[in-house]
Amino acid sequence: MCAEAVLSKRLSYAGEQDVQRIRALIESYGLPVAIPADIDLQSTLSAIQIDKKAVEGKLTCILPETIGSVKIATDVTADDMLWVLEHTQARAE
Repeated sequence: MCAEAVLSKRLSYAGEQDVQRIRALIESYGLPVAIPADIDLQSTLSAIQIDKKAVEGKLTCILPETIGSVKIATDVTADDMLWVLEHTQARAE
């Protein structure tokens, strides 16, 4: 959910304040807010690209605009997705 919020901000659907509110809410329940450091991002991206929601190289994602409001984004590219995976992955210790 945090990665989707970051992607939404990157695509100008959500603002930084909304991303931070979503992150804080998820953290308050003790849920993870980052992709684990040991996850291979290229493999993850490959799996996402063969999902039924991928059409002609574009991905369909349900992205938050604000808490309680979403946008169906049908123009998410693999580059956008890889960027968000890289920027939401936990750093190796």
